[in-house]
Amino acid sequence: MADKKLDTQLVNAGRSKKYTLGAVNSVIQRASSLV
Repeated sequence: MADKKLDTQLVNAGRSKKYTLGAVNSVIQRASSLV
């Protein structure tokens, strides 16, 4: 794999695969804020 540029490394560092499942643009989930 080629070396990644700094911009790419920073974006990937802030993107958790736990929540995005590896997708580039994760799905927006709607939730109610009323309790």
